[in-house]
Order: sequence, then C-alpha cells, then structure tokens
Amino acid sequence: MPYSTQRRRSQSGPHGAKSNSRSLPVPDVDESGATRMVLVVVAVVVVVVLAVGAWWSLGSGSTIYIPEPVEAAPAPVDASTPEQGGEPVDPAGVPVASNPNNRPPKAEIRTSQQHHVIDFSGIFSDDPDGDDEDLRYQWDFGDGSTSKDGRGQHCYRDSGTFEVTLTVMDADRATDVATREIVVPEPSAELHPQRPIRDSEVAGLEVRRYRGEIVDLADMDRKFAPDAPGIDVVSSDEVVLSGIEPRSDHYALSFRGGLRVPITGLYLFALTSDDGSRLRLGNQSLITLDGHHGPKTGRVWLKLHAGVHELQVDYFQGASDRALSLEWIGAGSGLKRRVGAADLVRLP
Repeated sequence: MPYSTQRRRSQSGPHGAKSNSRSLPVPDVDESGATRMVLVVVAVVVVVVLAVGAWWSLGSGSTIYIPEPVEAAPAPVDASTPEQGGEPVDPAGVPVASNPNNRPPKAEIRTSQQHHVIDFSGIFSDDPDGDDEDLRYQWDFGDGSTSKDGRGQHCYRDSGTFEVTLTVMDADRATDVATREIVVPEPSAELHPQRPIRDSEVAGLEVRRYRGEIVDLADMDRKFAPDAPGIDVVSSDEVVLSGIEPRSDHYALSFRGGLRVPITGLYLFALTSDDGSRLRLGNQSLITLDGHHGPKTGRVWLKLHAGVHELQVDYFQGASDRALSLEWIGAGSGLKRRVGAADLVRLP
C-alpha cells in the first residue's frame, strides 16, 4: 500500500524549541478495493448457507443434513381460458362440471334397425335441470364411425356385433353415457362383379319393349325370347317409366345394363312396382313381385364386391295405375336413394 512521504512542518514546543518528531505514514484509502472485499465476503456467506441447507446436529458426532430437492408442482391449467380455448378438465383430462350444484344429464339411446341400417336418436336424453335444448351428443357406432347429431341414420358396411355408445353433455359440462348392442346379421347373398369399373364408361341402360298383354313373369320370359317378334329397343338413363312407356296399358319393359358398385360392403335394395316386376344381378333373381297388383315393395340385402354387376329389371303393366322404382342404400352411406344415372352403365 503506498504511503505518504510528505513530512509535517516542525512546530515550536512550549519553550520555543523546534520539535524533531516526524508524522507516522498514513495509508491512502482505496475505496474500490474495499467494496470488492465486502462483496467476496457476502458471496462466501451465501454459498455456505446454501450448502448447509437446513440444520446442524451436534452430539457424540457431527451430522450435516442436506434436504432432497423438491420439484415444484406445476401450476394448475385453467383450460377454459380464451388463450387456451378448451374446457375445464380434471387431472386425468376428463371435462368437469363448471357448476358444483349442477345435476348430470341422463343419456338415453333409441334405435330402429333394418338389416344393416339403424335409425338412431338421443333426443330423449334428459337434463334434470331442465336444459334439454343445451345437451350435446357424441355417438360412437363401434365400427370406427362417429356422429354429433341428436338423431340420424347409420349404415354398417359389414355384419357382426357392434356396441353403440352415446355420451351426452349438458351446458355445465356434466356428462352421462349410455350403450346399446347392435347385431348386423349375415346378408342373404354375396355377389362378385362381372368386371371392374373403368375410367371411361357409357352411362345409361338398354330397354327392350313389348306391346301386348302379359299375364305373369313366366309369360313375359316367353315373349322376350331372343327370336320373339314384336320387340323394339330404346335407351334410358334410369329405371323409370316416364318417357319409356310404349303406351298406357298392356305392355312390358326389360331394363338391362351394368350397376356400378363403388366399394365392397352391404347394400339394401328396394323394388316397388304396380303391376309385376323382378330384379336380377348377375345370374341371380333377387326380388320377384309377380302378377297383377297395386303398389308393392320387395327388398333384398346383399354383400356386393366393388365393380360392375350386370343388372336387369323386368316390368309389366296391365291396366289402370302403374308404378316402377328401384332404390338402394349403399355401403357406408346410410342414405336411401333411387338408383340413378351415375350408378348405371351400358354393357356391350
């Protein structure tokens, strides 16, 4: 440390004599060095405190206890905040009711079934707090298909046993679950196509017409033999009477072409006629409505493989009223509709 070399001036003593004493050297104060020293001491103290952790126990020997580190619990997430856009959930991730006084709803499933098609409804579920209109629905049909509708129609693509589950949630996010077993039996027949679907197809059907009285389908087969006289041929986009009838009474029509089946699965066909009619796919007669009668509907339930299936619909009309239509519910569609122009192709 530097010392001051400045001497004090001699002063006269009490008797006027000069003093020969010298002043002691005084060190200069380095304030920055002192500050650093204080900081070092503080840092050492902090390190010691953190290392010791909790307490000392002194007895026959000295023991130092350092507690295990404790991980802080994550802060609870309010999933209902707008920033996160969700709903309140419990630790397992299940939505929880936001109103502790709310009573949960009661889920109820109602179904009706026709072969592989079910009409489902959850609208009879009840909210004991009187807020039925605020109920939300979540369906699981057991085949990988779901719906959020209160009611509707579902079409199974395969036969088997399926568990339908309905989850109902009220406005306060309380839930209830109901289940029902659906058994889809085996179809009446399984048919393979005559050829695959092609990228370029000629739409429509060939229609053979006969003018004259027909007694029944056997009589029609005879009069439509390959060499039978009195047959002419026209075209039609669909299986319809309008624009195809040769006259109002006593005639017969035979629609022939290919049916495009887009995916393999279960299909329900409905043939309605007044008077007689018949549906054939490939070489199989599937629906027969013979004789003279008012409107009748026949149904057949099939498993069809994807491709083009040969289609033939025969119809004869006696007198008075007349009607003819062919409808189907396609695999997975759940929608009954008329077999239309997009489903039909010409065959050579």
